[in-house]
This record gives sequence, C-alpha cells and structure tokens, in this order.
Amino acid sequence: MEDSFYVALIFLSLRSLTEGTQTARAAKDWKQRANDNLKLFTSGSAFDLAKIIGSLTELSETKSLSLRESWTLMRARNLLVCEFSEVMKETKTAAEEQVDQALKARKIAVVSGKPNYLPIGELSQGV
Repeated sequence: MEDSFYVALIFLSLRSLTEGTQTARAAKDWKQRANDNLKLFTSGSAFDLAKIIGSLTELSETKSLSLRESWTLMRARNLLVCEFSEVMKETKTAAEEQVDQALKARKIAVVSGKPNYLPIGELSQGV
C-alpha cells in the first residue's frame, strides 16, 4: 500500500476519541502508564507512537504530567513528526503542523462530544 495511506490512518488514530483514552483510563497509576508506554515505544510502530501521543495529551488536559511522562510525550511526538516528514517528503515544520491540527481536531471532538472524522481521501489530501 501507499505510504500516504498509512499516514492517513495514523492521523485518524490521532484524531480518534477512543484511541488514546483506553491507555490513559486503563492505567490509573504512573507505573502502569510508564510500562504501557514503554511497550508501545519499543514496538517501533508509528501507530503506537500515535497512541502514546493521544493518551498522554488527553491526560495532560486533566492533570499535569510527571517529568518522565512529559519527556515520553515529547519524544513520541518528535519521532512521529520525523516519520511523517520522511514518508511524505515534507519539512519537519509542515509535519509538526499536521500533527498539531490532528490533535486540535481531537480536542474539539472531545469538547463537543462528536467525532471529528474526515474521509480517508480528504485526510490524505491534507497530509
């Protein structure tokens, strides 16, 4: 399959209401969250990086993250931005803006209570 299709799927998981919430809600204490995120990190999957970013971003909206969690969020975000910039042959700044837009859409969907999905074709055109 085409790389842009996978990028579109990853953006959909970033925008999803339930993708990140499962990890954040399932692990109430920091030790379990750290173990869960470590497992996701070591998989090397861009989808797992999106899960980390989604769950820790959501968690950061309800409470302040620990130093380790902040570092994990920053590292996962940077790795995903680098992955997108390489795959889509864009600058890191452009890839970062797209990640920011996906996270903003996620926040709007959470606040409104309505999913904020775009069809794959529209999303991949924006990517």
